[in-house]
This record gives sequence, C-alpha cells and structure tokens, in this order.
Amino acid sequence: MYPGGKGKSYQQLINLMPVHKTYIEPYLGAGAVFKNKKPAQTNIGNDLDVACTDGLKHLNYAAFFNEDALSLLKAQTLCNETLVYCDPPYVKETRRKHKIYRFEYSDAQHEALLRFLLKQNCMVMISGYQSDLYQDYLNGWNFYSFSSQTQNGIRQECVWFNYDKPNALHDSRFVGQNFRERQTIKRRQSRLKRKFQEMDPVERSAFMDWLNTEFPLQGEQQI
Repeated sequence: MYPGGKGKSYQQLINLMPVHKTYIEPYLGAGAVFKNKKPAQTNIGNDLDVACTDGLKHLNYAAFFNEDALSLLKAQTLCNETLVYCDPPYVKETRRKHKIYRFEYSDAQHEALLRFLLKQNCMVMISGYQSDLYQDYLNGWNFYSFSSQTQNGIRQECVWFNYDKPNALHDSRFVGQNFRERQTIKRRQSRLKRKFQEMDPVERSAFMDWLNTEFPLQGEQQI
C-alpha cells in the first residue's frame, strides 16, 4: 500500500470535483484518484518517484512527468477550466510517522506551494490533515472532511478547495457518502431510468421539456 494512498477514499474526492476541461495531479502517488475519475479533455499526472508514473503510463489519454511539483505547475497554463488536485506528503507534525515517503516535503515547500496556489485563477483541491500551517493559509477556502482508514488507523482527512461545492460533478458515478449509500442511489436511479425508458415517446418528450424548464443547465455544466 502506498503511503497516503487514496485507494479507500477516492470516491469522496471525485465527488468534490466540478466540471473541468484540464486535470492536473502534481503529486500522483499510487494514482487512485487519477485512475478512477472520468478523464478530462487534457490529463496530466506527475510524481518525482518514477515508480508511481511507470505503473500508469498505459493510460493513453494522459501525459506523465517526473518533475518537482511546483515547477511543473508553474509551467502550465492554469485557466478557470483547469482543476488541480494536490495530494502532497502531509505536514510532518500531523503524521504519526515522520519518515514514510521516498521524497519528503518540508514546511517551507508546503508554504511555497500554498502561496503559489492562492494566486491562481484555476480550480484547486488540496488534501491534508488539519494543521496550523494550512489553516493560516487556506482559511478563506471551502473545507470538507471525512473519516478514512489509513495504515495507522482511522484519521480525519481534510480537503480544502477554492470554489463553491459543485451542483454538477465532472464524474457522478460515485455519488454517495459510503458504499451502502452509493448502492441505494444506483438502485433508485436504475428504477427511474427504467420508468423513463418505458414511457410513451410523447410522454417522455413532455417530461424532458419539464425537466429542462424546472432544472435548466448552468453555464459551468455546459463545458
């Protein structure tokens, strides 16, 4: 298991992602989020550890790099249709073990990353554990937390993001807080889809007109 991997929590993270055209993950790690989310039009994965990217290079819809994360981000065009998801090695003081990553991250590196991200116009998500450092820099951002099973027991995962919690998701396949809720939603949607398919075509058309009037698409959903 990769330290800090999101193999058991990627659904929670994908459920926070708004519609986007470009996706950048500069701290790829085991790549659980990258592998499981719906691809964007442009997809960029990066990690200093070559072993992390080597296992994902068969994903032909993405470009992979092995660069310093901040240097890679500074080389990109980060517009408002870009989503950057950062999952750097967590601040050392928040971890039960201080030496777990092949490439560690100092507080100074965290500060440099946060200062850079605060200046960008793109959409940003960043994972971590609660810390004074992140609270000081990101106190104006939105915040979401959830319990996650780690190698060292249950921890409270934190996610900071610089946009409103989305009403429309880039990838809605994992809607729900847990497995049971996701299964309930899937069954309910399956029943609704079946009823819709069984409608008379004229009735179905009238229902679609009502849906479009009652719930018009927002601009960001039309990307």
